[in-house]
Amino acid sequence: MEKVIVIGGSIAGKLAAKALSHIFRQVIILEAGQRWKEKAPRKRVPQSYHPHVLLKGGEEAIEKLFPHFLDQLIEDGSIVKNFTRDLKWHHFGFWKQQFPGELVMVQQSRPMLEWHLQHRIEQFSNIATNYY
Repeated sequence: MEKVIVIGGSIAGKLAAKALSHIFRQVIILEAGQRWKEKAPRKRVPQSYHPHVLLKGGEEAIEKLFPHFLDQLIEDGSIVKNFTRDLKWHHFGFWKQQFPGELVMVQQSRPMLEWHLQHRIEQFSNIATNYY
């Protein structure tokens, strides 16, 4: 197949573009705004200021598309936490009980996550991002 357009260069858009890059010769991501070159919050992304974690399914999907992606996040300062033991979680009016478990997750800012995805996307010659 020749060409596909992905509307939106968010995390989902970048992951979709990478998945489609195996099928199409050219993948074009259409992204509103300007290209950002630093790990800073973007306009129109209010959750940029919140800490982010990837659920295990998300980690596995990203690692499949971009091998060693989590290693790069950790090298760049992401925090590795045991979420069953280390996280204090208030949910529906109650504090959840902490317990020793094996749920280890990687926490970082959304700008850091998006920056790393953009950096990896730029390494593929058949994926281009057009800003408007």
